[in-house]
This record gives sequence, structure tokens and C-alpha cells, in this order.
Amino acid sequence: MKRVIVFALTGLLALVGCAPAPVTPTEVPMPTPMPGPRALRVMTHDSFDIGEETIAAFEEQYDAKVEILQSGDAGVMLNQAILSADNPLADVIYGVDNTILSRALEAGILVPYNSPLLDEIPDSLELDNQHRALPVDYGNVCLNYDKGWFAD
Repeated sequence: MKRVIVFALTGLLALVGCAPAPVTPTEVPMPTPMPGPRALRVMTHDSFDIGEETIAAFEEQYDAKVEILQSGDAGVMLNQAILSADNPLADVIYGVDNTILSRALEAGILVPYNSPLLDEIPDSLELDNQHRALPVDYGNVCLNYDKGWFAD
């Protein structure tokens, strides 16, 4: 019995000696930003229109150069974003509406953004609880019809 215990302890010590050394986490330094304005490419639908003054104010405030990439209607734009997911054409996509949002979410092309303005967004307008898409506006649809035409 004594031999079995000695043999077992020797084997255990041999295994412990072969274990890898504990790894201490190292802090990875953040890359130093390049001097000068940063570029921000915004992919959007063709009907997107923003004033030059607004872009100029953003560029000045954030030391960035904004490039608007108009990419067809919302469906075409989303298809381009999905197809180029491994090598994105833009940094931001704007104009995905509620009818095609599920495709963007399923494709995994959006990342969460916890806006400081989230508390101001009504719950009924938050379509993604992970905040991968935030509402910017909403509109009502009005359907006018002639009751007399239907009566005939």
C-alpha cells in the first residue's frame, strides 16, 4: 500500500510540474490616432438629404471628414451592407426601416450603441432591445378612400 501511495504522489507531482505557468494579463496599449481629420463613411439610401451646414458643423466639432455613400433604395443599401460585411463599405449605415430591420439583425452587421439619449426614446419605438438600431423618426400613413366608389 505504501508503494501505491508513493507512486501516486510521484505521478501527481510530475503532472503538476508539467502544468503551464499562470498567465498574467498584459495591458495592450491603444493605438495612437493619426493626426488630422478622421474619415467617417455613412452608407445611406439615395433619398437621404442632409444640409452641407450640418455636415460642416459635425466635421468641425469632431475633427472628421464625412463621406456620404448613397447606395440605392433602402433594400439595395442593406443588401450591399450585408454582402460587404467582411470588408464594410462604410462605418455607419443610415436608413434601415422597420420593414427590413430583421434582415440587418439576422445578418449580424449591426453593433450595439447605448446612446445617452436612450431614455428619451419611447419603448414602443425601440425595435431592438440590444440597441443595434435606434429610431430617428417615425411617420403616420394616411389612406384616403371614397366610400361612394365602394358602394357602387
